[in-house]
Amino acid sequence: MTQPPPPPCVAVDGTVCAAVPGGPGGVAGPGGATGAVPGGPGGVAGPGGAGGVIPGGPAGTAGPDGAGGVIPGGPGGVAGPGGAGGAIPGGPAGTAGPGGVTGTIPGGPSGSAGPGGVEGCIPALGCIG
Repeated sequence: MTQPPPPPCVAVDGTVCAAVPGGPGGVAGPGGATGAVPGGPGGVAGPGGAGGVIPGGPAGTAGPDGAGGVIPGGPGGVAGPGGAGGAIPGGPAGTAGPGGVTGTIPGGPSGSAGPGGVEGCIPALGCIG
């Protein structure tokens, strides 16, 4: 005897939805939504924000307090009400916010600026501040 087919998917608004066998799947409701493509990207979204990731690739989040993201082996950063910061592995990095800015390049110049003044250094040339 064969089994009857599963009942149809019904979204919160009453509309009928369908899942593609072996394809993307997801759920949605009053608290938000989530979904994934098998072997591919997945994510969530709701009142507190959203997040997602591509396997072996970029990932990020965003919400009322700010956002953050990273590329594996590559740049990453954050931003929010208090400012922003970012870095490239083995490369430049910096931050900025209400108190000022600062940045550095490995083996190269570095410096800061803010309400209290400016300071910085350039290798083999010297520093100010």
